Amino acid sequence: MAKNRKFSGKLAVGIFVDGLSLQVACLAKSGKKIRFVDAQIVKLATKLEATTAGAQIVEPIEPRSISELTPIDITSEASTPDLLLTETGRGAQDNASILIGVMGKYPKRKYKLAISVPEPYIYYATFESNWGLKKDKLKAKIIEEISKGRSGEPFKPDAINYIEFPDGSVLAIVRDLRIVLLDILDSVKKSIGGRIPKISFIETPEISLVNLVKLNYKFPPNSITVIVYVGHEFSRLIFMKGNDLYHISPLIGEGVDSYNIANTIYSRLILEQDNLGLPLINNIILAGEAQTSGVKEVLEQMFPEDVKIEYMKLPNLSPNGADPLLLENLPRVAVAIGSAWRTLNIENKELYAIDLTPFEIREGQKVFKLGLLGWLFLLLIPVLTFQVTTKIAQLNRTLLETQTELQRKKSELAELQTLQQQVDFARQRLAYYKSTFGVLDSMRVNTDIWSKFLHKVATEAQRVGRIWITDIGASDPKTITIRGYSLYRNRIPRFSNALENATLMQVQVQEIRGRTVYQFEIRASIGPEQRKEIKK
Repeated sequence: MAKNRKFSGKLAVGIFVDGLSLQVACLAKSGKKIRFVDAQIVKLATKLEATTAGAQIVEPIEPRSISELTPIDITSEASTPDLLLTETGRGAQDNASILIGVMGKYPKRKYKLAISVPEPYIYYATFESNWGLKKDKLKAKIIEEISKGRSGEPFKPDAINYIEFPDGSVLAIVRDLRIVLLDILDSVKKSIGGRIPKISFIETPEISLVNLVKLNYKFPPNSITVIVYVGHEFSRLIFMKGNDLYHISPLIGEGVDSYNIANTIYSRLILEQDNLGLPLINNIILAGEAQTSGVKEVLEQMFPEDVKIEYMKLPNLSPNGADPLLLENLPRVAVAIGSAWRTLNIENKELYAIDLTPFEIREGQKVFKLGLLGWLFLLLIPVLTFQVTTKIAQLNRTLLETQTELQRKKSELAELQTLQQQVDFARQRLAYYKSTFGVLDSMRVNTDIWSKFLHKVATEAQRVGRIWITDIGASDPKTITIRGYSLYRNRIPRFSNALENATLMQVQVQEIRGRTVYQFEIRASIGPEQRKEIKK
């Protein structure tokens, strides 16, 4: 399929990983026209696990024939109903090999790559105010706020982006984990052109979807639109007011394979609408695996007819002769398409310009240029090398003398350190014994009294019967509050009287699972006399 496809114009490839699903979309730009090239969804060999201390170990992959990883034709009838699903061939037993098969079909070094990363690699943080700050000062303040109470190093500026809203609030987008996909790309660079493809930016799937809607829809300023994304491992609701981002809901930890995901989406949508105080919703746009989850049918039953519910449409994308059946399934790879499209319209100021690319990746992609001054220094290198070599020889002699003296001092220091270690060890043991004795003494206080009192409560509750204790608390060492339920009102006073020196504070009638129950609160005092009684 790929080897017969013609690539022309400026190329951009969007890539997004959702669990074991790798989504890839390629678009081209000729003049102002955006053309569809291809799209596919590939099953990964293993899930990419996020990590803070570095990515999973990836061995360099030797170049291999792409024929080993030939995907099936995504437009053929044999692939229906899963039109974009690509099966890996023999030899693709790991994610690196799969990535070679996917990326290797594009012209080497002639396209830009846009990556969209979901949670847990990133997370969102909302602030009600921008503190009257702008740009770098605002970013520094955001880093200060989200770093509070966080162990380890503070966030670097390249890990933070933000969006300001008209009401002065700020949505911070934080890259919190190392992106494993970058390490895999680095390991296979020999097989896909000798280096990692030029990364245009790294953003989030929610921003990719919002930008894709902005590129293809025009809504009235006050209309409310909800983008419903259903993935393989998670789902998300994204609210827009007019053509601007309004709210991103908390992550829904269920995907297309979850039981009754359609009703879950509807319930969460109604909850978010109530929380945001929105009187109505005008449009609902479905993306991801919504086509195979039955979400559209459920929402059409629940919402009025004037609410427009549809799968994401891309009227401004030229089909470029693609199979109509394939084009109908493009909402499944909407995230990858959104990232690729923004890459081709990077100058569009209406799009949200989020970039979470690590600094070292961004710097490594810059082309080194040698100017006139650089050539001058290059000619002076032989002279500088001779002078530096002579100076190094002199310093080596001085260093040798200093090292001899240092070795003697180290021997003396080692003897003193041995004695110091013995003294420190003895002090640590002494402090340990003192703290242990203190803990043991404190643990003995009132343990008998409390143990016997709780035993009495349990015994009387069992004797009276139909009494359930849900909470026992002590506001002070002498007063205890007992809360619970009973099926019979008359057993509550019997239980209270059996505890002695207890006062029935209140009884409330409730209904649980169709039955009437009585919630009670009893306050008991443990004075000197009661403590003696418990000790007996």
